[in-house]
Amino acid sequence: MDKYKKKIIEKSLKKDGCWIWIGVVSNAGYGKTRYEKKDISAHRLSYIVFIGSIPDGKNVCHKCDEKRCVNPEHLWLGSQSENIKDCVKKGRFTGTKGFKWTDEVRKKMKNRTHADRKGEKHHLKKLINDDIKEIRRLYDSGINQKELSLRYKVHQSCISNIVRYKSWSHI
Repeated sequence: MDKYKKKIIEKSLKKDGCWIWIGVVSNAGYGKTRYEKKDISAHRLSYIVFIGSIPDGKNVCHKCDEKRCVNPEHLWLGSQSENIKDCVKKGRFTGTKGFKWTDEVRKKMKNRTHADRKGEKHHLKKLINDDIKEIRRLYDSGINQKELSLRYKVHQSCISNIVRYKSWSHI
């Protein structure tokens, strides 16, 4: 038996038809493991070793809605859009944490352009253009990303993306 198939079987607990991953779990609640020297979600690895490759742009989705399930019979391929529609249909979609969807916001979102979705105009922004300039200036002066993330109350990866111009590159 393939060592990865064996790993999936050994690291799962059979319960109500699901194979519940009992190994490491991500902050998002999905099982995670290593595959060919890279981190991978356990359900994606299960799909690969029991069913086949995952085409670019496809998600491995759960029929059972159990994030830690690695039973290949419970997994299916779908686009991000299909996965979200499935989530909404099953009543699991909770929206963006801390964001209030109103009719006015929905109307604005429907008519927005690409320029309306970035930087200060983004509906989920926590920072403004002046913050971005200051973060980059402080980082260049020697203040580390962790300290900046605490100061601005954002995740360290957000600061990393800002100082590397991966986000807010228009500033």
